[in-house]
Amino acid sequence: MLDAEILGVSFDNLDETRNYAKETGVMFPLLSDENMEATEKFTHQDEARKAPYPSLFITDRFGVLRYQKIVEEADELPDVKEVLSWLLLIQTECPECSHL
Repeated sequence: MLDAEILGVSFDNLDETRNYAKETGVMFPLLSDENMEATEKFTHQDEARKAPYPSLFITDRFGVLRYQKIVEEADELPDVKEVLSWLLLIQTECPECSHL
């Protein structure tokens, strides 16, 4: 079992974010970044669409960035298999935090 947390960040307002999470059945916390502070700090803005680029960040339990991917289209993000591979690698590099 992996010891991992997943968070999503939306640039919509809190009500829209909450409704989207309910409609889609998102199984992890979905946070609202309506003022775009986190978005501006961690990723890039697509000026043509007035929206952030789809992004994936994986950190270890100490908050150290271990993997980052910023793409133009969401379908260019890594698939589940690649994300799980990164999580397994991080967990095996940190034996004191591993449950394996």
